Amino acid sequence: MLKFLPPSLVGAITFLLVALNTLFWVTLFIPVILLQFILFAPRFRRRCSLVLIAFASQWVACNSLILQITRDIKWDVEGPADLNPHASYLVISNHRSWTDIVVLQNIFAEWPLC
Repeated sequence: MLKFLPPSLVGAITFLLVALNTLFWVTLFIPVILLQFILFAPRFRRRCSLVLIAFASQWVACNSLILQITRDIKWDVEGPADLNPHASYLVISNHRSWTDIVVLQNIFAEWPLC
């Protein structure tokens, strides 16, 4: 935790770490996306999709770790307790603030994506 630093500096550090994390994962995403776009073999495309899903999961996990390290967030999220992680659901977010993106990432980071 970085409580000894001014909040604006902690915010800047958090932003920088999330930006660097995103840049890192994008550099891994792009070659796989290009291969998937160029090669049309269905089996190969499916494997590329699985790789991309794994990358996305790790990107979200890294973002969550960055927030745990830099921010003192106490999560209090309510919802149905009987959701099945292997089922499909439609998630609608109004994006009135950017907080919902972070909250949804943290909620669904534990769920398997494939």
